[in-house]
Amino acid sequence: MLHRGLLIAILSVGFSIAQTLPKEPVLSLDVALKIAQNALKQCKNDGYKIAVNVLNKSGVVLVALRDQDAGPHTIEGSYKKAFTSVSTKTPTSVFAKKIEKNEMSSGLVNLSKNFVFASGGLPIKSENTTIGAIGVSGAPQGDLDEKCAQIGIDSVQKDLE
Repeated sequence: MLHRGLLIAILSVGFSIAQTLPKEPVLSLDVALKIAQNALKQCKNDGYKIAVNVLNKSGVVLVALRDQDAGPHTIEGSYKKAFTSVSTKTPTSVFAKKIEKNEMSSGLVNLSKNFVFASGGLPIKSENTTIGAIGVSGAPQGDLDEKCAQIGIDSVQKDLE
């Protein structure tokens, strides 16, 4: 009888803990794939051969796509843009502008070999929380990469709310 009472007490504590765990939005594979496909499609329609990476909030690749004619550097470039953006929760264009104005600390540049400070990386947010990031690389200018990335995010905005 004592064992049964102990089991009930343990289960009760377990249930109460489970009920208090925080619930955070998560970037699903399906949504990440839509973001990547729509970014790639937009750049392709604009005549750019790009690669795109979508990472979860921990910096793990969920989706990596590359146009068959994109340069070999684009997959790594898009990964680094997404990694920088998810790590800092900031668009990489913010850093690109600071570098142009010579306003950025060199310490940030040396934090990670995966940081890159060129436009084309954007955080993906849900409920004001960064749940991942997209990086696009291969268009002639970073602002064009960023445009495609933003269109990818915008295409799933309802899924992120």
